[in-house]
Amino acid sequence: MSEFGNELARLMLARGVGVRELARQVPCNPGHISNLKNGRARPSPELALALDRALAADGELVAAWEASRQPIPASPLASIAPDADLYGRITRAVDEPLRIDVPVVEWLEHTLAEHRRVEDSVGARPLLGLIRSQLATVADFTHSARGPLADRLVGLAAEYAQFMAWMCIDVHDHAAGLAWYDRAHDWAQEAGDANMAATTLSMKAHMAWSTGDPRRCVQMAQAARWYSRRVTPGVQGMAAQMEARGHALAGDAGPARSLLDQAQALIERARARRKTNRRGCISTARTGSLCSAAWPNFTCGTMAPPLTC
Repeated sequence: MSEFGNELARLMLARGVGVRELARQVPCNPGHISNLKNGRARPSPELALALDRALAADGELVAAWEASRQPIPASPLASIAPDADLYGRITRAVDEPLRIDVPVVEWLEHTLAEHRRVEDSVGARPLLGLIRSQLATVADFTHSARGPLADRLVGLAAEYAQFMAWMCIDVHDHAAGLAWYDRAHDWAQEAGDANMAATTLSMKAHMAWSTGDPRRCVQMAQAARWYSRRVTPGVQGMAAQMEARGHALAGDAGPARSLLDQAQALIERARARRKTNRRGCISTARTGSLCSAAWPNFTCGTMAPPLTC
């Protein structure tokens, strides 16, 4: 049975959907569904997507379809399509992880960046299965690489886990999001990436704020601020902003105002460094409305451009 067939059979069993019912929903010939389950046929990309939607698979079937046609599943984007030499390197690395090399790691880094860009327009749900598969491959590579390349791969695994957390929260799976933030933090610590480690803690503070837990929000933000001088101004600013939100939610005006002033100064410094945000940071343009929602009698003031990490 093919990987796609295995995944299709698993999902049909889990959803309690039979061959005829699924064929009617898609729609397609019931015999074709049977052939797909048994690995005797391959679906078109359109059919794979239709089946994924019919079974509410969150991209798992699409990922299985991609995995069956290339060594590492990825969206069909021209910007990440490998040439013949790179394709050979990727294939050899998947078959023999000890052969992982810099060009393959660079391709994975670029692939993650491109999928982040795609997620901005299509949302998280279609990409979850795909990114989970890529992360599994990156995690496998971390066990085989040596020296600086191993550290680079562990850092990349942290980036992937952070992106997984962001997408899980986007589809309202907060428990999975929290677990992925924890994993991202562990990998970031292992890789010595203070910026990512602090960012994951700030995002956990944001999750606490969004569920009305001021104590945990403040604690997570303070843990993020522990990294202080080892991180960029944007990451410091986000941690200060998160702590301010926790204090605002608790009704502590003095600390909240002081921290927002600190965040504003750090954000202004970050503006000079770069203008785009790729780590899922919270837009500072929304700070005033968010704090007001947490504590209607507290005025946050105007917080301008997006926070950068």
